[in-house]
Amino acid sequence: MAPDRGRSALDAIMLMGNGIEFMREHVPSNTRMHYIINNGGVAPNVVPDTAEMYLVARSPSSVVLAGIWARILKVAQGAAMMTETTVDVKIVSADASIVTNDVLAKQLNRTGTSWRLRIHARRKALRRRVAEKLAAGRRR
Repeated sequence: MAPDRGRSALDAIMLMGNGIEFMREHVPSNTRMHYIINNGGVAPNVVPDTAEMYLVARSPSSVVLAGIWARILKVAQGAAMMTETTVDVKIVSADASIVTNDVLAKQLNRTGTSWRLRIHARRKALRRRVAEKLAAGRRR
């Protein structure tokens, strides 16, 4: 047993998280970066040989996001270098740039508003029927 000779994968994940936090002020304001540590080891007193972070990065522009993602990968590599560990990246999903459709958005807004009103009316009627049944049950 020689924990001083081990390399902590969790230390690398923590350093990567800190690197992402420092990146936040150096990306466009409409960019979002979120992460969780979903595997940090098995016990607090054991140097973890593996650790895992689930990271989501978003931006309205896929071009901007590609640059941000390249920087995130550099942060991961830097964290691995600092802790003498390795990093494996698995991309789970990706989306293209946001393309707005103002005509469709206006129509959906009109339809959505009337739909919400219909749902509200149905909920109100349902609440009234439930209250009536509860009151009838108490009278028995």
